[in-house]
Amino acid sequence: MPNTYTKVCAVCGKTFTAHQSRTQCCSDACSKKLYKFNKKKILAERTQQDILEKKLEELLSKTFLSISDSAKLLGMSPKTIRKMISNGSLQSIKYGTRLVRISVDDLKNPQIQKNEPIKNDDVDLSQYYTTKDALSHFEISLTWFYRKIKPLNITPITFKGCAYYPKETLERVFYKKKYAQIQEWYSVSEIAEKYHLRDNYVYEFISDHKEIPRKRQGKNVLISKVDWENARGINMANNEDYYSIPEATKVFSVGRSHLYDVIREHKIDKIKIGHSIYVLKEDLNRIMLNRKN
Repeated sequence: MPNTYTKVCAVCGKTFTAHQSRTQCCSDACSKKLYKFNKKKILAERTQQDILEKKLEELLSKTFLSISDSAKLLGMSPKTIRKMISNGSLQSIKYGTRLVRISVDDLKNPQIQKNEPIKNDDVDLSQYYTTKDALSHFEISLTWFYRKIKPLNITPITFKGCAYYPKETLERVFYKKKYAQIQEWYSVSEIAEKYHLRDNYVYEFISDHKEIPRKRQGKNVLISKVDWENARGINMANNEDYYSIPEATKVFSVGRSHLYDVIREHKIDKIKIGHSIYVLKEDLNRIMLNRKN
């Protein structure tokens, strides 16, 4: 007597007696339904595989990837990628405080794909600044730091989760040798207070006179004292070529209003320092003597 098997139909769920162990359906109709279902399943799997391969090709065509895309490319979790960056196994580029990008060329490394650590013994970290070191050394703010390096595409190396920037590059950007000899500096607020000027005026003036050395210290802009005074013609009290308004009124025995009228009428060049005005002696002497004659 041939062997029989009690089975449950894979399609309709009915119990039936089968003569072969591999039989799955109770009837021909159920067999056809199962065949169609399996064909659709295989087609869906192939379509999904094609989509995945296309996505991987797109990722490989890029130069840099995010952590999530890097994880997809390697078939790892984002947590594993972050761990590899933290322990120095994987190099990354950090923009700002959050944005991280990873080179596709690095991800193609067989050691990376196997999650094996890459030695960084060949990197001389003494030739690099961390972000914290750079801010302290150049006495600048974090905002100013990123504002300057971003347009220049200065990218750091990452070692054990910390970004390192080349010293030589940063010193070229933030340090000017000609400023090393300058000993005295004004802050914008000091200039504004001392010479009775608005802060906006000071900023506009140094913007128009780019030859005046200035540097950042924290959130403050410092301006070379000597160069500011030279550009503004300050220390006029000891300058024999100029009259102050009070001096001119005494020398020519005229009132302030009359003197201002003369200056405007003849368009005499003047220098304004805070609330004080200075006029060239040679021009004023010539005009005032001609008026008397």
